[in-house]
Amino acid sequence: MASTPMTLTDFSAFLKRLYPDKAPENVASRNRVWLTMVPKAEDFYGFESGGTMAIPLQYANPGGRSATAANVYTALGDQVTAGKYARFLLTRSSEFAGVQLGSEVLHASKRDAGAFAAARKSEVDGMLDELGHALSLNLYGDGTGVRGTCSTLSVNLVTFTVADDAKNFRVGMTVESGPNADGSSLNAGNTTVTNVDEDNGQITLASAAAMTGFGANDFLFEKGDSGNIKMMGLAGWIPLTAPSATTFFGLDRSVDTTRLGGVRVDNTSASIEDNIMTVAERVFRVGGKPDCVFLNPVNFTTLSKSYSAKIEFEGGGGSATIGFETIKVATSAGIVKVYPDPDCPTNRGYVLTKKTWKFHHMLGAPHIVEDDGLMAVRIDGKDAIMVRGRCYGNLACTAPAHNGVFSV
Repeated sequence: MASTPMTLTDFSAFLKRLYPDKAPENVASRNRVWLTMVPKAEDFYGFESGGTMAIPLQYANPGGRSATAANVYTALGDQVTAGKYARFLLTRSSEFAGVQLGSEVLHASKRDAGAFAAARKSEVDGMLDELGHALSLNLYGDGTGVRGTCSTLSVNLVTFTVADDAKNFRVGMTVESGPNADGSSLNAGNTTVTNVDEDNGQITLASAAAMTGFGANDFLFEKGDSGNIKMMGLAGWIPLTAPSATTFFGLDRSVDTTRLGGVRVDNTSASIEDNIMTVAERVFRVGGKPDCVFLNPVNFTTLSKSYSAKIEFEGGGGSATIGFETIKVATSAGIVKVYPDPDCPTNRGYVLTKKTWKFHHMLGAPHIVEDDGLMAVRIDGKDAIMVRGRCYGNLACTAPAHNGVFSV
């Protein structure tokens, strides 16, 4: 679909004559708790080793101990073995976004006499918010970029296997589809989203038939996201299914699935509270001390109701700089704080040791592109400019065994 700059008609909702009291709120934005809390470092520079960053760890101590001296102290001591060391070779992934602004709109709206919110600011803020949404989804994902899985298709109405996945789409988004989560064998063609119904876990497409062969069990991606090119998130670092021999950032995690791939508990019959305590216990047994848990708000509410008068609330009323409402859960590893995050999947819960995680990036996460010294560039052949946003980076974990996942 050809891109078009915003016109006066598109921006009319912002004109003061239509909003005499205040500027409109951005209701597309929401709290992104894990994205806010994860430690970040602007240090992902350089091209050594193909542009990768080594994340080293030791997953076994030296084997030089025995109750029999000859097994250790002699030249033939067969119990003297070296410690086991490994490293993940973290690669940079990218996210891009852009907005086009017609010059007439740009000048007509930059003074308060014309509009409360300048076109440039409102559109650029929205672009950065959309990048933030993508990053937040990435930090829970497995690198595939899947936004949702089609359960049933009725003409253009898509019902998702996981109803909550409807929130990952927005009106106007261009989507593509395919039978495989890794983006292989994509269906030909793409279409746009015309309606989002989060209550019923559905979206409506402009033309489902435009994606040849699209139907039940197919995966939906935002156009350009498929092919395992997204940033790696919690679902990749600590998967619910034990890692296979397939390399992960250059490392075969099957040699020690817990110390290289985290703790996992797949028991949907247990309560959320029980699963948190079980995962924390298992993390503690392998040397970790988790301190935070992330749940979808639906599951957070379930936990709150089950605790009833037993829960202890703490937080800063939704301000990301102060803290979010939490529930304290006592485990054998100590007290862990549970946080609700809208981008956490409804079928997963994560028990984490925050200090073992870091989001490595370049220039800012995200940032406005100013490579040529300009925050905006003219578009050839149009009376318009483009403002671009971008993020280069990836999530890394220095101790997967000190973190865990459970099914809900």
